[in-house]
Amino acid sequence: DKYMFFRVGFYHNIVPSAAPAGKSALYVEVSARKPEDLPENYKEKVFQNLIEAGIIDDVSRIEVCKETWLDSAYGIHDLQRTPALDIIRPFLESIGIMPIGRYGRWAYTSMGEALSEGKAAGEKLKDELSV
Repeated sequence: DKYMFFRVGFYHNIVPSAAPAGKSALYVEVSARKPEDLPENYKEKVFQNLIEAGIIDDVSRIEVCKETWLDSAYGIHDLQRTPALDIIRPFLESIGIMPIGRYGRWAYTSMGEALSEGKAAGEKLKDELSV
């Protein structure tokens, strides 16, 4: 309840080239049912919360702030999920589709896991195509 955001992460910790040398690239997740539900000055509140949490020390050092709205950022699992996946995943794989990432595997995964799965899929395809 103290903070506007529920998650903060640092892209450059996963992929160093995501930020220039000596800089940081972070994402901040804020939740609302629709954009109109966010307070008018929510970005300023988020910046202040980042300072209060000790994540940044000065708002004036923020060089770029890009906001993106995701209508459905998280899937909701129900009791039919596991039996459905027992059918869906083998079918997808049988027709050459690699289900990876949060939406491909219908699983809650971190950004790091999604990137790792994407890299592994790319390496697998590269190996298969170079045969």
